[in-house]
Amino acid sequence: MTSKVGTEDRRVIFLLAQAHKRVFAELDRVLRETAGVTTTQAGALLLLQAQDGCALGALSAGLSLDNSAITTLVDRLAQRELVRRAPGTDDRRVVSVWLTPAGRRAARQALPRIHAANAALLGPYSAREQQAFLRVLRDLAAAPAVAMEAAQG
Repeated sequence: MTSKVGTEDRRVIFLLAQAHKRVFAELDRVLRETAGVTTTQAGALLLLQAQDGCALGALSAGLSLDNSAITTLVDRLAQRELVRRAPGTDDRRVVSVWLTPAGRRAARQALPRIHAANAALLGPYSAREQQAFLRVLRDLAAAPAVAMEAAQG
């Protein structure tokens, strides 16, 4: 069922999914060509650039990925020698993840492309529209359950 007011499509969840799919597909293409990584892999490398040697759990939380997804992601990055795993310094049961020189290079190559993609997405809109859009995205990212609870209540 389509929910439209006038010509305005109000299928928020569908539109978010479509936007996510298209934005990530294009950014994945660009990042593969320039840095040899996907958007999610670049996110991990950039997080490690800021917090090199962080625990696997912290990387998982920082990227909002569950344990199995973060393990698969780090496995792929390690196979490509972009990161290395090591036991934690304080607790050897904890696995820390470290950037390799190749991982640092890939992060440096990805960052300007990510900045350019963000600028391109916001570029067509006025400063006021950009602020409103970013506020909505932050609100959704911070507490999507709140909006869904309101719908149920």
